[in-house]
Amino acid sequence: MNASAWAASLAAGLAAGSASAQWYAGAGLGVAGAAIDGSAGAIGLSARDKRNTSFKLVGGYQFTPHWGVEAQFTDLGRAGYNACVGATCGAGSVGLRQWSVTGTGTYTLANNYFVFGKLGVTWNQARGDAFCAAGACGGSPAGTRSDLLAGLGVGYQFSRNISMRLEYEHFGRAVSGNGFSAKADNWSASLRYTF
Repeated sequence: MNASAWAASLAAGLAAGSASAQWYAGAGLGVAGAAIDGSAGAIGLSARDKRNTSFKLVGGYQFTPHWGVEAQFTDLGRAGYNACVGATCGAGSVGLRQWSVTGTGTYTLANNYFVFGKLGVTWNQARGDAFCAAGACGGSPAGTRSDLLAGLGVGYQFSRNISMRLEYEHFGRAVSGNGFSAKADNWSASLRYTF
């Protein structure tokens, strides 16, 4: 292939890609989970509320029908935990949030269905109070931590502009410190509008 033919082929590919490029935004509800454990001196920590209601906002850009980039914010609710010294336990909770940027891959199926995956970086935030049991206290389960986000899902395209997604995401470790460890994930359903 000579240089002019190669340039023409490249231009045609870019034109096709730009014709399918689209912005989108969406919101969803889900069920978030937090696996909480750890210890601080004599205090042992364990999860109490393993599932909580979550809310998410997403926005993205689809470069081609198959590849895109997406930004997301998710409020994962408050996860309860027990702080125990022997048989004496106290209770606490920690609020979890995350922000992320991921690359997305989409494969179209028959009858307007599609499957997709995402992979990128998440910034996880935990906010909680110091925990105590039997007169012994540990530090606050609070802080911000970055980790890998991985997700998979299936969707349905109702029209050119409106689609629905069902997905699972794992946010890695949400907080680690002061003897406190929490990993978070989320199952969600969301609606997406393409501009």
